[in-house]
Amino acid sequence: MKGKKDRYVAYVSTYTMGHDRGIKIYDVDMEKGRFIEKDEVRITNSSYVTISHNQKFLYSITDTGVEAYKIDMSTGELELIGHAYINGMRGCYLSTDYNDQYLFVAGYHDGKLTVLRLKEDGSMGGITDEVYHKGLGSIAERNFRPHISCVKMTRDNKYLLAADLGMDHVNVYKFNSVTGKVKLIDVIRCEIESAPRHVKFTKDGKFLYIL
Repeated sequence: MKGKKDRYVAYVSTYTMGHDRGIKIYDVDMEKGRFIEKDEVRITNSSYVTISHNQKFLYSITDTGVEAYKIDMSTGELELIGHAYINGMRGCYLSTDYNDQYLFVAGYHDGKLTVLRLKEDGSMGGITDEVYHKGLGSIAERNFRPHISCVKMTRDNKYLLAADLGMDHVNVYKFNSVTGKVKLIDVIRCEIESAPRHVKFTKDGKFLYIL
């Protein structure tokens, strides 16, 4: 996160391995290329975090769902403001739409896409939609079932992409920003055993890269 007067703060999330400090906060020294630890947050198994596009809020995966934090814009410190269950197994990836009205959760373990409404104060409302990917993958030893690894909106905020490394494809959903519902409209077929893990759009939204 970029703070005032080009001050930078970094957040590092991790599995907690027996203790409960799952997010570390660092000041970033851009001249020397160093992280200086300044604080840590009590959370269990924070495997992934994302920051809202307005940079006011941070969202984190946890064992029981998702936790929301308000970011102090002057120091980068985090204040817990809410928790939401996702009605499934723990997620692996988070992202928000470009208006910061919805939070999307990718489920690796159960192949589930979950959509949560966001309130004006950054906290999470209820689930607006949930979709389970179905089918059989190409690698029986590991990817024999759906594993959603990344969910991300297109730059025009109209479509949601869900990369499924178990099914070797990326689902394209039409997103209704009023209801928070998704509707499958296309599938990007990847090579067999390619296991698409992450998607990234260019800033102008004209090109998509799939890892």
